[in-house]
Amino acid sequence: MNKSTDKTILQHNEKLLNDFIQNKIHRDGINKISQKTIAHTLIPFIKYNKKPIDFFNTITEQQIYQFIEQYSLTSRRVVINRIKELCRFIHKLDEDDKLPSSLRRIKPPTKKQIDKETPPNIEHKIITSDEYNLLITKGSSHPMDKALLETMYLFGCRPSELISMNWNHVKEDPNTGITTITVPHSKTKPREIPTTQYPKYLLDWVNVYCPNMNKEDEPLWVNRSYKNRDARIQEYTVFSIIKTMSKHAGITRNIHPYMLRHTCITRDSANGMLRTHIESKHGWVKGTPMLKVYDHNGTEDLKKYLTENIKGDKPETFTSLKKEKETMEKTLSQEIDRLKKENIMAKTVFKKLITQLAENGMTLHFEEEH
Repeated sequence: MNKSTDKTILQHNEKLLNDFIQNKIHRDGINKISQKTIAHTLIPFIKYNKKPIDFFNTITEQQIYQFIEQYSLTSRRVVINRIKELCRFIHKLDEDDKLPSSLRRIKPPTKKQIDKETPPNIEHKIITSDEYNLLITKGSSHPMDKALLETMYLFGCRPSELISMNWNHVKEDPNTGITTITVPHSKTKPREIPTTQYPKYLLDWVNVYCPNMNKEDEPLWVNRSYKNRDARIQEYTVFSIIKTMSKHAGITRNIHPYMLRHTCITRDSANGMLRTHIESKHGWVKGTPMLKVYDHNGTEDLKKYLTENIKGDKPETFTSLKKEKETMEKTLSQEIDRLKKENIMAKTVFKKLITQLAENGMTLHFEEEH
């Protein structure tokens, strides 16, 4: 097959794809982000199968699985969403019975099946401290990139929440050492997110480098291109920045912004933060089932947490009890001295009273109580 034929085939496939997206727009009213998600899934698929869709009656189940295999290094959620879109597209093309029965058997997993599965590799969900240090030190020299990465790592906000921040949405309290960011727009609820960890690169960006410094209603995270310079960045820009930093840091696996959120939530849980505080910090309703999706601590993490806390508590508890004992003994000693002095004074006064009464020919009589 020559290049001219390949081009014609791809144009034919792309037309079918555009027709499919337009159909979903009119039928389901999908937004632009959903349109991009569908296109991002299906464009590689129609290029992977360089032949008109009309001849998909010859495609095999194995070819479908080979295509899906390329997503194996991404998260399960990404794989599931890709399969769903692929199934919808293929089933739409099946209206004229042009697909083999084997393809009709391919169905995306249900929610119950997803919940029952155990993630094969937790490492694909979180970023290690070594990887984070590589990203910070070698990923980029630009202060905004470093600040953006640090903010997502420490505060765990979603990419859509991050880009909604303005310059005045970062507050540092020098008295408590707490830095608080505000996310004004969220898929759940606007909120403040505090941390006691010092966000060096974020504060450098806010106080030194940000072009919108001292402009309260202007975006914190800005575009660096000539055309839209200093305008608010888009969500896909966050993904692009993290991906580029990963490449420059020499990290071969796929690093994406939601891994930073997974890492932050897992770290908060491992550090013993209360569930209600985790839910509040990360924009969830009380009792949300999402915590089990984002918290990747296991039995070994629990053992480590308990061991560290037991080791830490023994000397602290002993010191505390010893100090409390010394304080009580000192207080009791002072009280005893005070009572002794009062007793001596009372005896002296009583003796003087007896003497005065005797001089006046009077005596004291004490009646027994019945």
